[in-house]
Amino acid sequence: MRWSSRLALATLLILGGSLALGDSEPVLHEYVAPPRERSAQVLATPGERQVAVPPTLVRSGALAGLGPAAFRQNDMLLVKPSKDAPPAKAEPLHGREGSPVDRDTQVRPDRETRVDGRLDYAEVFNPSILPFKRMNVFDAVGNDYVLRVHDKHLRHVPVGGAASADRDLFWGSLLLELRPGEDVAIPSVAPDMRVLSYETEPAANLVFSKDGADSYYVRAEGLRVETRLRLVFLVDAPASYFSSAIPRGLRIDEATASDLVRPVPPRAHRAVLAMLPSLNVTAALPLHVVIDRLVDAFRSFEVGALASVSDDIYVDLTTSRRGACRHRAFAFIVTANALGIPARYVSNEAHAFVEIWVPGVGWIRVDLGGAALELGVANAAGKAMHHPRNPDPFPKPPSFARSYSRLGGVVHGLSEAQRAASRAHAGESDPSTSFSTGSREEELPRVTPSDLVGKVRSRLIVESSDPHGYVGETLGVTGQLMAEDPAAAASIQVYLYLAKAHRAGRSARLIGHVLTDDHGRFSVELTVPIDMPYGPHEVVAATPGSERLAPAVSGER
Repeated sequence: MRWSSRLALATLLILGGSLALGDSEPVLHEYVAPPRERSAQVLATPGERQVAVPPTLVRSGALAGLGPAAFRQNDMLLVKPSKDAPPAKAEPLHGREGSPVDRDTQVRPDRETRVDGRLDYAEVFNPSILPFKRMNVFDAVGNDYVLRVHDKHLRHVPVGGAASADRDLFWGSLLLELRPGEDVAIPSVAPDMRVLSYETEPAANLVFSKDGADSYYVRAEGLRVETRLRLVFLVDAPASYFSSAIPRGLRIDEATASDLVRPVPPRAHRAVLAMLPSLNVTAALPLHVVIDRLVDAFRSFEVGALASVSDDIYVDLTTSRRGACRHRAFAFIVTANALGIPARYVSNEAHAFVEIWVPGVGWIRVDLGGAALELGVANAAGKAMHHPRNPDPFPKPPSFARSYSRLGGVVHGLSEAQRAASRAHAGESDPSTSFSTGSREEELPRVTPSDLVGKVRSRLIVESSDPHGYVGETLGVTGQLMAEDPAAAASIQVYLYLAKAHRAGRSARLIGHVLTDDHGRFSVELTVPIDMPYGPHEVVAATPGSERLAPAVSGER
């Protein structure tokens, strides 16, 4: 199909806007657009030397002695959470035995490899690392494939440090139930997380520590009775942890030389050796090739019944390529550790992923994806979304691209702006079509004849939008997705773009997305990006469709 002369039904004028700031107290967790500036995440253009600027800590009056009042990073101003804040709806209580966020002592692999139902995740960090907070970390494989912590001894974590350009900052806010002499498990953003400052209400003297798998704990010194308090803390972590390519030229034995390697039992080692040919892996390959092939294999898992059943669950999972996030992460770390590559299984109440250790880089987070019908997110309102500095460098088979960990499918508790920001930053695309999205100016998606084969035909209409849009402010848009089978138009993801008028869709910007209701209709308030160029624009809607429904772009005939 070709573009028609009229791309959308709604045209608006983008205008400049201003934000007046008085002497009032800042609203906690509210995003405030700062002046544009180079941040720690900005890299040099080709031919330039790479430049990184450390985050800016903002101090204010009486707060100066208690740590910063805010920090500015990646064009965001993030204000310190209030230590006096009452519990938010569905906010977890850390330290209560039996709580959904209570730390597990071990993980036993299971054979329930069908799709998960609804998963619920509570965010405690700003910017949000959804769904990747580290709550349970296991680095040792037992004789029965049960995952455990190799070294449970706690090591002191000092408080303090200066912000630096190679590390990302985060605010944390936790409700804690502390008891005398007890170390309470708390989540972390990375294995090498530093605690730069903290405050509590009521006041308490805290001691932070972590075990050999870098799971974090906190204890109150001098506590005589059980106490419930709120902890507000500023942390940072190496930016390389969140997304980093494996350097070329490394050999597996260079990783094996680390004291972080955890030998697997003989039975598991024999099972892995038997599986290596099907994984297209040998110990003679360079480290980056081995990691790429393992990630590709375990990201390609699908949900469904196991194709083979024996007395070895690792063999059954790897042979069948079946399972959700926990099965993928389990099979990955058994394989990696048997090869001598340090790897950890990491999980929280909603997701499991892995960490691998790479010489010269350190620990790297690797998401293998998963399958769930819904993801519910608590305590994320008003928070920014964390964006790794580099794109995911590993293979992305279709089953991974559809994962809820990529914020695809049905996600509750995030605003459309939060979801759009995350997906746009990642440059997400639907692997089943030629439909693609991006985070900066690009050509609008297009629908090709091959995208329509065997699918229900659809038509997408933008019915209305505000006639004027101001940068940094909201824009209302309504529309409808119509299909030959009306039921196929329900709960379908629709992307909204602003395209420069009279450019035939060659210059557009993704600003958000929304799900259609049961009747195919949608209505959404979107934020006009602060760096959007002024002038006339057209509102264009596009959908990649679904397994049944064909993709569509508003204005196409």
